[in-house]
Amino acid sequence: MKKKIIIFLLIITGLIIISYTGWIIYQEAKKEKEGLVKYEHEKYYIIKDTPEGKIVENKHAGLSFKVPNNWKIKKPPTGILDVIRLYSPNSEEKNGIIMKTGCRIIPEISYVNTDISTIKKELSHNSIWSKYIVKTTNIKIKDYQGLKYVAESSELKFHHIGIILPAKDKVYSFSIDSNLEERTICSQLFDKFLKTVLIE
Repeated sequence: MKKKIIIFLLIITGLIIISYTGWIIYQEAKKEKEGLVKYEHEKYYIIKDTPEGKIVENKHAGLSFKVPNNWKIKKPPTGILDVIRLYSPNSEEKNGIIMKTGCRIIPEISYVNTDISTIKKELSHNSIWSKYIVKTTNIKIKDYQGLKYVAESSELKFHHIGIILPAKDKVYSFSIDSNLEERTICSQLFDKFLKTVLIE
């Protein structure tokens, strides 16, 4: 009887050790997976009023850009990864992704080692824009080679342009969203905005 109890306790102890070890391995794998992409914290974005207008500066990531005249700077809705959004006058969001009226520019910095070919694969298969992409082209901003893509839907009534620039351990992303009717003017404003972007 004693022998059976000892064997039973050894089995239970073994199962507990195996379960605990498995849980530790799972938690480490989860941390590693979540750590593949880290997004820049909002504390690094400084907004400066200058004679030329508002400038957003992020010395930590080596980025600065000019906010278009009369545009508003706001935080995104809770639960969304980007930390700063720029809105044209009288703009209105349908939701966190689609615009009802006006234009919205989203600058984003993520810390991840990647390249253009990997970005193309992710964009074509694993992005929320994947099935709506109508055009992709290579682009160069300052000394950085990147990818430009256009996504739109007549059914959902949205137009989205994204720029993705991999640079060493970072990826700089800029996008503009609008409805279909305002896509031309928003696209032109986006081109002007991109000319103010400085990456160190």
